[in-house]
Amino acid sequence: MGQKDWRRREVKCRIRHHLTMLLLVAVLLVAPMSSYADRPLETPTAETFELTEATISEIQAAMERGILTAEELVLQYLKRIEAYDQQGPSINSIITINENAVEIARELDKERAQHGPRSPLHGIPIVLKDNFDTADMPTSAGCVCLKDSIPPDDAHQVQKLKEAGAIILAKTNLHEFAFGITTESSLGGQTLNPYNLAHNPGGSSGGTGAAVAANFATAGFGTDTGGSIRIPSAFNSLVGLRPTIGLSSRDGIIPLALTQDTGGPMARTVEDIAYLLDATVGYDEKDIETARSVTNIPETYTEFLTEDGLEGAKIGVVRSLFNESSHEVNDIIERAIEDVEQLGAEVVEVEIPFLDEIFSYPSLSNWEFKFQLNDYLEALGEGAPYASLDEIIQSGEYSKSIERSLIERNERETLDTEEYKDIVLFRTKVAQHGVLKAMADNELDALMYPTSTNAAAEIGRGQRVGNNNRLSAFSGFPAITVPAGYTTDGLPVGVEFLARAFDEPTLMKIAYAYEQKTQHRKPPEFLQDSEVDKYELQIRVNEIKAEQLNEYLYTVESWKNLQYALTEAENVLNDPNATQTEVDGALSRLNEARDGLEEIDIRAESMKTWVDRLAEEEELSNDEGVRSLMAHLTAISYYENLGIAEKVIKHLESFKGLLKHQKDVGMMSDKAFDILHTQVNRMIEKWEANRNSNVLFPGKGILEAAS
Repeated sequence: MGQKDWRRREVKCRIRHHLTMLLLVAVLLVAPMSSYADRPLETPTAETFELTEATISEIQAAMERGILTAEELVLQYLKRIEAYDQQGPSINSIITINENAVEIARELDKERAQHGPRSPLHGIPIVLKDNFDTADMPTSAGCVCLKDSIPPDDAHQVQKLKEAGAIILAKTNLHEFAFGITTESSLGGQTLNPYNLAHNPGGSSGGTGAAVAANFATAGFGTDTGGSIRIPSAFNSLVGLRPTIGLSSRDGIIPLALTQDTGGPMARTVEDIAYLLDATVGYDEKDIETARSVTNIPETYTEFLTEDGLEGAKIGVVRSLFNESSHEVNDIIERAIEDVEQLGAEVVEVEIPFLDEIFSYPSLSNWEFKFQLNDYLEALGEGAPYASLDEIIQSGEYSKSIERSLIERNERETLDTEEYKDIVLFRTKVAQHGVLKAMADNELDALMYPTSTNAAAEIGRGQRVGNNNRLSAFSGFPAITVPAGYTTDGLPVGVEFLARAFDEPTLMKIAYAYEQKTQHRKPPEFLQDSEVDKYELQIRVNEIKAEQLNEYLYTVESWKNLQYALTEAENVLNDPNATQTEVDGALSRLNEARDGLEEIDIRAESMKTWVDRLAEEEELSNDEGVRSLMAHLTAISYYENLGIAEKVIKHLESFKGLLKHQKDVGMMSDKAFDILHTQVNRMIEKWEANRNSNVLFPGKGILEAAS
């Protein structure tokens, strides 16, 4: 749906709304009041909005019906991030949350009420890979060295998203400087795959992939130099598009290799990809490559979303891009091929000319990164934390896992070499010629192959993906990955379609038809049961942990009960198969255990019990020291019974000094010191607070008896 169509539909909806309201008023005015008074009052059933897997069009429809606002939507996503990204399964996909997101949403709600939506993206929360410049948030590339770097303006695609009314909700983790495909960085740590927490989410845009898959936002954006949009999309059961080089601007994206770099959308549906593409494509004077797009952009990519999009299409399967040993992946892609044929496409097996030569060329990130990063840092102006890659290396503020890559890239002295120029000239030429010849000879609409030859590997083990991702990156042609199924370990597998330059419309038709027929996309297991709400339990666990309770101030039994309840709650939170009954039961027992936490009535006599216990546990190693502690406690107990606050406090302060001395000379362990010191401080607090009271503690002290 284009901008004109969207606006026309909005106007019609508003007219219908006003006519309906006028009709309702007229009915109320003429209807006999008794006809309503005689009826029992009925409570209308409120429409509800289901956040999980919500698409852009579903969200817009909910906002149009008045059952959802952008502010409410943002808050729901923030709650989900709080509950699942840093707690519970701890996906760890988010680096920075936009602290202004709620206020931005509130303003967009006001604008909608007054003027209607700007576009289908009005009020839609989006996450960005943290190498897209944002003028109101840091842009780090996942590196500690850039954690406080705030660019002077937004990346061009970010600017266009904001103009369309999208809300930048958060910045996501990435493989540091986009160097790898497993998404680990010095600033963001290791992101987990929400489908199997022991596995990586792909990369380098793995933070966006995991966040969108886990429903932390409606959609997101990544960058792709080799396969960094498509690999994490495939590993997270998402649709991911690497656009034609020149369709969308790269301005404001921290570069890896501009010859290959591009930024593009990652979403849960092909339709959402079309909406995002509509908002971000087009010419940008700061990226000369986009001049090629001027006559190559349709009014809207949504016009190509037809369920019969594969009818009559001809698809070429590239068998040389399969890995014979990857049986599960191959089986899934074979079923995808069968589905494509059943949807009316003719499928033929094809060979790409010069394929070995194409794959013999390296990625240009080894050549271009240093020079283009230095240009980027210079463009930051006075706000740049470092002026060059060399300074970053000298700082040591980066992951040691990429140190060798940084140093090797920094050793390049110039791009003015025959080797580099040959790669730029011949690699692109041979890649394009090979793809175009295969498609022309076989009259193809698109090529088809596995996005990755292997599913996501376990974290810490090497990740293999094959060379498939290079075909699009080296040719500059567009490619889209779509969910194709899952391995027996529950790991998603994607199928990729590649078309000619600027033929994203064909990719939209093919991908949409395949998606609608197969419907392979499903949320991670911990989100699949919409009837199970773990949010309240997660928040209660967080609250209790934030209290930083001291076990030495509570009875042993009540403390153990709380620990048992916390352990049970965390097990339920991490159990994807937990039922709502189990969640509610865990929450009830946790609240009961916290409410039942019983403070010790700390007195000198009870502290003697602790001294005996610690001596038995050999936390107190000197008999003379134990006798000295007991003597002090006997004196304190005497003045406690008399109710003389000044004397009690004086002896307690002296006792504190004795504890420190015994710890310093090695007569007591750190554990013993912590326990006794904590209890002494609590006693002092109580006596200080009640210094002027007649009754300080329950008992039969002199002052109490006198009263």
